[in-house]
Amino acid sequence: MSDDALRWRSTKGKDGSLKWEGVKPYNKDEAFRKFAPEQNGIRYGQATPQHKDVALTSDENAMLSDVNDHISKYIQDWHIRCAGEIGKDLNQIGAETNSRDMFSTIKHDFGKAELDSRETYLNSNKQLLAEKDQARRDLNAFRGTHKGRPNIASYPDSNVLHFGIVFLCLVAEGIANAYFFSDNSLGLIGGFLEALLISLANVVASFMAGWLCLREINHKSTVRKALGLIGFMVIVVFLVFLHLASAQYREALQRSGDVEFFTSLAFNPSTLQDMQSFLLMGIGAVISLFAMYKGYTFDDPYPGYGKVYRIWKDRNDKVSEAQLNYTREVNAAYNVAVQAVDAISAKLDSKMGSLKDFEAEMSTYFACVDSYYSQAQGAASALITAFRGGVETSWGTSGTFPVPLDLLNSKLQPIDPSQLKNDVKARLNQLLDAILASREYYAEKREDMIQQLEAEREARIGKMEDTVQSLIEQIKLEKEQDQKEQDKVEHSSTSLTDSLLISDAVESR
Repeated sequence: MSDDALRWRSTKGKDGSLKWEGVKPYNKDEAFRKFAPEQNGIRYGQATPQHKDVALTSDENAMLSDVNDHISKYIQDWHIRCAGEIGKDLNQIGAETNSRDMFSTIKHDFGKAELDSRETYLNSNKQLLAEKDQARRDLNAFRGTHKGRPNIASYPDSNVLHFGIVFLCLVAEGIANAYFFSDNSLGLIGGFLEALLISLANVVASFMAGWLCLREINHKSTVRKALGLIGFMVIVVFLVFLHLASAQYREALQRSGDVEFFTSLAFNPSTLQDMQSFLLMGIGAVISLFAMYKGYTFDDPYPGYGKVYRIWKDRNDKVSEAQLNYTREVNAAYNVAVQAVDAISAKLDSKMGSLKDFEAEMSTYFACVDSYYSQAQGAASALITAFRGGVETSWGTSGTFPVPLDLLNSKLQPIDPSQLKNDVKARLNQLLDAILASREYYAEKREDMIQQLEAEREARIGKMEDTVQSLIEQIKLEKEQDQKEQDKVEHSSTSLTDSLLISDAVESR
């Protein structure tokens, strides 16, 4: 409630009397000092012969006028203004007491939250959605052109790990073969360097044989199949020569150095005399086969399919993540809506408590109105009584000039809060009936409310797919329109160029 609405609420003073912070009661003591009723009464008695007329004198009317001014200016005006504030407070209590309306608001807020999430998703991923659709069509076109491709391409999850394994093979072969070339003039270190170079040539050639040649054999094109097979055979011949030459070089190192190796290689390449040479060739062959396998499995066995599939998967994963975020936001909004539905009962209970508190506060308010008015009324009676007591003192009588209470009360400004009492009571009863009916409706329809929210959530998420498809179609149309405009500009430019060429040719003739 606003601070202004607190004005009509009364508080208790130290003496237990009710009062308002913004209004002072009529000050009887100040009025006695101002009007001196007893002294004025004595003067009136001295100047006026004794009579039995009880009509109010001019002095008494002046005192009553002062009391009426206070009643009108403060109490009555305050009461009128408070009546407006009381009405505002009643309207505030009466707000959100209809569970049906509260659910409509909850449903509307949920729909708005979903719409905001949808707009954010579409605005942020417009280009990505178009790229995913294009990648999907490219993938389907590739599958249609190259029959027999599986739905999921086969390739390693991590290229870094794949290359790491190949690198380990290279180093492992170098370390294993370092012993065989330890007769090098540089010793074991020199042997390791030579073995590492041979291993590098072996691994790289074998990897390329698997990646570039073996995979090409799977292609539907006869030319590419033939080229892949020829390339594979060439690399195999090279590998056989490399392993044989490595073994020959090892034996040459043991016999007389590098010169004999070149002589042996040139005139008798197939002569091997040491079992370790065959072991060296065996290790090289195993590494070759493993490197070929890693090259073959570095991407999908069918050339080009892995790349097309990865492009589609990358776009699809990003769209899926964005859709997941959208779904999370919708589910979060749904959970907020469900919590709001569950909170309806607590709201109604709170409204019921507010009604009871308000009813008690209104009783205090009306008691405060009566207290202020009774105080002013009592002050008026005391002023008139003192005045007439002075008159009787001057006359030397007692009871000959009584206070006419009926006349006195008729002269005072009336305040009748009964109309406000009736209005407030009727409004409180109306609100009480509304809250009870709302409670009953909520108890009966709560599960139905939750089901409606769930159906709304599913419908909106389902509608999202249609919205995405419409957006993709719109993007396609925009691209087609842009392409037409570009073709038109290029055609105009070509026509202008042709016209200039013809004009130049005519002028030259």
